Amino acid sequence: MKKTLVFFRGKTPLGTRTDWIMHEYRLVTADTYNAPHKKNQTQNHVVAVENWVLCRIFLKKRSGGATKKEDGNLATRMELVKQGERALFSMNS
Repeated sequence: MKKTLVFFRGKTPLGTRTDWIMHEYRLVTADTYNAPHKKNQTQNHVVAVENWVLCRIFLKKRSGGATKKEDGNLATRMELVKQGERALFSMNS
């Protein structure tokens, strides 16, 4: 699962948007699906409590987004993380 967060300078509602972006990646497995849940006060709904996330923080390019090569590299890294998670899960079973 991927969540995109944008950084602001100052406090809401008067804050100004910056070019800093954070992508937060979580592995969605049976363990995280069945994990304890807590109520998120700001969004007023129930969310799962996960143990690990992978974050990518970067300065947004002003002329266009990430290149296809960069997207491919990230996809490869995420697949390696998923494979490692599967191997770890198999060892602990």
